[in-house]
Amino acid sequence: MSTGNKEKSLSPHFIMNENVMNSGREIYRTIIGSLMESDGRVSVETLLATTAAITGEAAAFASLSNPEMTRGIVSDSAIEFLESLSEIIKSQFVSHQVKIEYPDFDDLVQQSCAGNGLVLTNDPYYEPHQRPVCAAAIYRNAVQAITKKHKIGEWEVASAAAFAVINAAEQALQIDPPDVIYRLVMETAIGVAQSKPIVVQDARMINDYDKLLKPESAAISASKEIFGLLLRTSAEAAKGTCDNKEDYTREGILTAIAMAGALTGEMALRAGKKTISSSPAIIMCAKTDAFLARSYREFVLFAGHPNKRSETLPRFQTHLTHAIKSFGADPYPNLTLDKKDQPKTWPPYAAAIIRDDISTIAKKHALDSWSLASACTFAGLNIINADHKAVVSRTIAARLFIEEALGMAHITPIDLNALRDQADPDMQRSMDSLALRLRPSPRAPNGPN
Repeated sequence: MSTGNKEKSLSPHFIMNENVMNSGREIYRTIIGSLMESDGRVSVETLLATTAAITGEAAAFASLSNPEMTRGIVSDSAIEFLESLSEIIKSQFVSHQVKIEYPDFDDLVQQSCAGNGLVLTNDPYYEPHQRPVCAAAIYRNAVQAITKKHKIGEWEVASAAAFAVINAAEQALQIDPPDVIYRLVMETAIGVAQSKPIVVQDARMINDYDKLLKPESAAISASKEIFGLLLRTSAEAAKGTCDNKEDYTREGILTAIAMAGALTGEMALRAGKKTISSSPAIIMCAKTDAFLARSYREFVLFAGHPNKRSETLPRFQTHLTHAIKSFGADPYPNLTLDKKDQPKTWPPYAAAIIRDDISTIAKKHALDSWSLASACTFAGLNIINADHKAVVSRTIAARLFIEEALGMAHITPIDLNALRDQADPDMQRSMDSLALRLRPSPRAPNGPN
């Protein structure tokens, strides 16, 4: 680890003159204006990641004409340029804190090489709203127009983008810790520099995937009905599994959150894949995964600032990797949570039982497939919000939701009849009993006294 106190000479390619700084200011304003237009607000993490991504790509492009020995897939000149940015970012923070522990720059480069490009390690609370590799492509033409207007060369383009990063980092200091800012900026810049650039059309398509979670009025209204349905069915499922009221309450909440996750995963899969084989299979869908990543972010934000949590939250990619690797050994991924934080009822089965009720709600509110998946996500958030006593911690809730969602999003939807036919007589009786109890009733049962 480095404290940032040791000064290093800057790369000769790191240029700061009036034209470069004017270009940098215009790039900065362009990104802010675009983010305001698309999101109605500016996330400092997205601003940081976007300016850093543009810088990384510009440095990689500028270095292409230099026949030098390479580290990773970019030349030493690009890496040295980004190391200069690293030193400038650290120097910005000297007056803000006496001592800050930074990761070693070379370690970040090796981390990127090992991960084949972009690897972010901050808590998911600090996740940018836009994927950095997409941001670099989406703003590519705008950056070229700005730098052409100011008549600057390739390394000056990279320097102008770096100047925009420096401005963004100064703004971010009002909200985020310096070490978080440094990691996000440098991991993004290095990662994008070492990633294969994507074309603008692909970037826009992927960016659209990230906007599939729809907070529209119909989805919000439907989510309230799904919320009520989940509370009733989870309370029924919890009956007979607990010895006292406290355990019964917690079991009901765990089951409701898990069922919301299972329903979200299945509905997102059905929305993303128009044709799904009826034969058991492992299914991959980029749209579905993008939707679930956005859903997970909502749960992460609900869980609160990392400094106010007792537990850390894994990044979405960690959850996704676990789910994919689990298939094969088991028909359904094992949860990573402690047994005490897992519902006793198998949520995918319980969710499948109320599938028709969910479809009825969707028809009532005229929801399309993505809106229905969104409504299931919002129902899960409503369950957490209604847990005023935090019987289930929000970090546990976030992990439970996304693990169940990813499990259901990558397998053929459960066929209740086929599942029952494969079960032994005792299991069939248990399944029939649960199916009868999970039929919606006018109000939630009181449970044990």
